[in-house]
Amino acid sequence: MAVELEFLTGIDPIDFFVSSADEVSACEKTCGALLGVGDSLRQARFLMGEPLGLFALLTAEEEAASFLYYCLLDKGYEIPNYGKIQNHLDKAKILILAETLVSYFFSREMAGIKRFVRFEKIEGLVSAYQHFRLGDFHIRQDDPLETIKTHGNSPDKHDAAVEGAIELTLKKISPPGQSLKSQIKSIANRRNLCLYGDPSRKPRLGSQEEIDHFHNQCTAILALGFLVRNGAGRTSSMQKLTKKFFEMVKSAN
Repeated sequence: MAVELEFLTGIDPIDFFVSSADEVSACEKTCGALLGVGDSLRQARFLMGEPLGLFALLTAEEEAASFLYYCLLDKGYEIPNYGKIQNHLDKAKILILAETLVSYFFSREMAGIKRFVRFEKIEGLVSAYQHFRLGDFHIRQDDPLETIKTHGNSPDKHDAAVEGAIELTLKKISPPGQSLKSQIKSIANRRNLCLYGDPSRKPRLGSQEEIDHFHNQCTAILALGFLVRNGAGRTSSMQKLTKKFFEMVKSAN
């Protein structure tokens, strides 16, 4: 997942988010998922060359997905209620949703425009905004998760635009030859491959690059979660995207 993020110099993004656990301490599940990301990434560094090292990284990614899920649910978005989201198929759905959202909101390039999402703390609370720069012109967007501004009454056209965009996004991020249903199953099964079967054939944590990859994945998902949680309210863009995504998931089953 590619999101251009900016933090204070010298601060690790995961440490930044995990240090904000007090913000979500009122919700035990949300707080536990956030802390679990940091703990699983920490464990992985001691398990290089081991299947459990890769397992720890996959766990960190799933914990990040759980955090995003709880943030969406707490904000009142109309998404399926998975309870404590213990089913790995459900976590896989949220991981694909996260990649879809990142691709939709942050991966489209605009010629000549540099943009990034800036995270900082104001009075101890996580705050974020999106910054656009074109030459000497600078624009600040306080809610990066809103892309729809309507003038007059034309909601149907905007609905169609978002539906088309999410279908194209899903096609772009899906592995060749995989349906959405098979993609969900494949992601959910990765943990089992690390735990069961012939030890000589188990996938293992093989490099620092793998740790960095999952670190970046978790950073992007946690960033989405905090953008959802700390936004002024529900955005029409996110409402339409999540609704369309879960309709597609339902029809794929």
